[in-house]
Amino acid sequence: MQNVVKFDMKLLFFHDPTVQNQTISCSLFCSQDVFDSETVEELSKQFQHLLSQLFVKHPSSFDLVNQSISKLSFWPTSYAQSRFWFDEQIRFDPDKSQVAINNMPFLYRLHSQHTLSTRQLHHALQLILTKHQLFSIMKQINLYNELLISMIILENYLHLLKVLSKQMNNFILVCLVFRCHILYYKQISSNNLLCDKDRIIFNFHHVLFDFPSMKIFLHDLNQAYMTNQLPINHNTDLRYLDYALIEQQMSMTSASMFWLDTLLDCNLDRSLSLPYDRHPLSNEHRSGRGIPISFDFGQDLSYDFLNYALTNNIEPQYLALTAYYMFLFKLTDGERDICIEMNTHTRYKDKLNSIIGSYENLIPLRCQSDCDGSFRQLVEYVQEMATNCMKYSYFPLQHILAQHSDCSKPTFLDVSFDFVTVEKKIMIGNSELCSIPLSITMNEDDANVGKFDFILTIQYDLNINQFSCIINALLDLFNHERQ
Repeated sequence: MQNVVKFDMKLLFFHDPTVQNQTISCSLFCSQDVFDSETVEELSKQFQHLLSQLFVKHPSSFDLVNQSISKLSFWPTSYAQSRFWFDEQIRFDPDKSQVAINNMPFLYRLHSQHTLSTRQLHHALQLILTKHQLFSIMKQINLYNELLISMIILENYLHLLKVLSKQMNNFILVCLVFRCHILYYKQISSNNLLCDKDRIIFNFHHVLFDFPSMKIFLHDLNQAYMTNQLPINHNTDLRYLDYALIEQQMSMTSASMFWLDTLLDCNLDRSLSLPYDRHPLSNEHRSGRGIPISFDFGQDLSYDFLNYALTNNIEPQYLALTAYYMFLFKLTDGERDICIEMNTHTRYKDKLNSIIGSYENLIPLRCQSDCDGSFRQLVEYVQEMATNCMKYSYFPLQHILAQHSDCSKPTFLDVSFDFVTVEKKIMIGNSELCSIPLSITMNEDDANVGKFDFILTIQYDLNINQFSCIINALLDLFNHERQ
């Protein structure tokens, strides 16, 4: 028998104060003229989730807002996800063949004499995808595909380089959310075990994954591998989808005022006068092809670098940034007002530290240097400037650019700085994984992915307490010999 309803939608709460253990229940009535049963079921689940977020105590809570829901198959993308589309539009020609600038491959090998079960690995990966609802996010933005695990037999080291190059450069692969490649050395194992000669590649699309997400991914992978389960409560756990809704309702008045003041009179569409072999045009799209040059600091320079940072109470990241500014001052023949961009990871709430997703934001870092000052003064200035910028790094790049409507093309985005920390021991079950930096495996004679005209990346390896440097420049503007 069908229920009779007078309204398109009605929510009815039941509360009986006479019983000892007072409970509240509710019923959602919807007209069949305007709703189908699947939609009503989804609406009820969403309302239950909203009640949990509003009234269940959490260690780190968010201020949820009233958000209308027209159809639960549609969710707004986060600012970070929207920026990927914006970034590709202003940098690259959509009518030409592109490289996969948003592929994020991670290469690993097992420690000597350690093994890993491929069957347990496959099951653990499925548990992770279920917990973090990665597929649900991708359905909205048309980047959805099933988990793909492939097995490849490696003949030699050159074959490994070709596989890595394909993972980094093949544009077709962006239609996949996540893929795992198991690279067997010479032959596939008959006992479903990986050994130290084999390799594993985890490849993510950047629209749902940032570098801090890898720590979460590996933590959950270890737990799922060891226990064959992951704790999941979709009714109370905060999800990346919730974050995408919440961040659009955040108050950003203070951040807006900060960035207006910081970039006052800054010419954001003026290109730095770097020693280009081919000067960039303001309306020119990029190919996305770059050439990386890398070198290690070595033990002595790494020690001196860290010692200076510790002695002067300077974060190593900001000491490296200061050195980069000095390098740019020399390359630009003495420019003293330089604005570059830096990628930030804006997990500004502790609870977000357990949620896989893309929280990145690009922010401008403006350095106005006094040529008469000492290096120590410059270091202190850069640290204070960058620290203040990081405080308001949650303010979306889209909003920053909207404050400068007279800027036709934000060329400060063409020159970038990055600081990457390589984590210590990685355990999956009883086996140790070793991360292999892609910078030392790629052949410098082959074109690599290049998102920026010029970027300097400093890697800090906590395992050996040493630093390395990677400079990546676009082939559109620089010759390999110049680098």
